[in-house]
Amino acid sequence: MYKNILIIILWSLLVPLLIFIDFEVVKGYCNEDGIVEIVQEILILILSVFCFVNLSKKLKNIGYGLAIFFLIIFIRELDFLFDKIYHGAWFPAALIALVIFGAKYYRDNFKSGEWKNSKEELDLLGRTKDFSLFVLGLTIVLIFSRVIGTGSLWKVILGVSYDRVIKTVMQEGLELYGYGITLLSVILMNSQLKNKKGIK
Repeated sequence: MYKNILIIILWSLLVPLLIFIDFEVVKGYCNEDGIVEIVQEILILILSVFCFVNLSKKLKNIGYGLAIFFLIIFIRELDFLFDKIYHGAWFPAALIALVIFGAKYYRDNFKSGEWKNSKEELDLLGRTKDFSLFVLGLTIVLIFSRVIGTGSLWKVILGVSYDRVIKTVMQEGLELYGYGITLLSVILMNSQLKNKKGIK
């Protein structure tokens, strides 16, 4: 327990440090080629692979579903690369990945009837000690970072002093923080499922 608290405290200190390095050293300014975005992409890829390799062994449907979910988010984060092909090219790339992995899921889980265990798997995941931490991480990434990173909000707060970089730092910094929390929670939940400890 204390180890996890220490990890969260260290991560809370590391994220601002990465933002500082992004601005002061790399001059990435939290843009696509900056440190903050790159670390985000690494964390998302690790999440996808971890869910596919580890979590899916305990929860075949939920683990596989989360792996696909994070893979699509990863592709979306690389939109700046796909935009070199044409604007919005990330979407067909994500669709192709969804079809490929969806077909594998259908072959491995759906035809065998394993999909019927999805509700039981979700219930089991929800009973792990750190499921709330997982929900918190995703909420920070998918909701809070988007709301707090709304340009109109910062225009109201800063008025004529508004600079778009403020909103970008807030949004990208929160996303990075949220992905770190999400990864920690997934690792902890996987350990609890493996050891049958920390399950309510």
